[in-house]
Amino acid sequence: MQNPYQLKQLRLFAFPYAGGSSNIYHDLKSYLPAEVDFCPVELPGRGRRLTEPLCENMACLVEDVSQQIKGQLDLPFAFFGYSMGSLLAYELAVRFQKEGETPVALYVAASRAPHLPRRDLDIGDLSDDEALITKLRQLNGTPEEVWQNPELLEIVLPILRADFSVVSRYTYEPAAPLSCPVIAFGGERDLDVSEEALLEWERHSNGSFRHYIYPGDHFFIHGNKDDFFKTLSRELNRVIKEKVNG
Repeated sequence: MQNPYQLKQLRLFAFPYAGGSSNIYHDLKSYLPAEVDFCPVELPGRGRRLTEPLCENMACLVEDVSQQIKGQLDLPFAFFGYSMGSLLAYELAVRFQKEGETPVALYVAASRAPHLPRRDLDIGDLSDDEALITKLRQLNGTPEEVWQNPELLEIVLPILRADFSVVSRYTYEPAAPLSCPVIAFGGERDLDVSEEALLEWERHSNGSFRHYIYPGDHFFIHGNKDDFFKTLSRELNRVIKEKVNG
């Protein structure tokens, strides 16, 4: 019997939104083409790495993830991120391109282009539990039962605080456009990421750019999972055909 890993042609690294773990993508694998080796990345301080120190700035996350994945670039690879994960995916793509290892595609969702000002929490708000909870409830990405469970909050709030610190402190440093396609996804009622802000991702690619808008808010993934994942799968098939086998 042929080893299924011998059929893999593309490795997809996926990065979560703020407060999320690699588990947020547990349904995605079943949608992906058989040629894709799916690698959801676990960030420090959550999930399988719960006991490790959290990162509070982008440089820390980029260094951590770079060390995790640098030994897995034996296949053509792509990055996919959601919200905070999109910024991380972009910064990693820039870093690896500088080192001569450019991804074949960058997929970003629910994120303003990196050069645009952030519209997230101010640093001063992060020490205030109530302000943090209010902001997160507005984003509509965390189940209400989490806010009603003090034990869960003890685990979740430090992760959310650290992740929002990463986003709030993020400073864009101008870099050469990526020599790969950028594909962006957004929610039509996302108050933090307008379609105009999503379209600004185009300037970060010398390759092609496409974007898709779904019904819903910042966490449109929850109400449109089937359509979203099917579109992502089609885009992956396209990049395999054009960039890997082309």
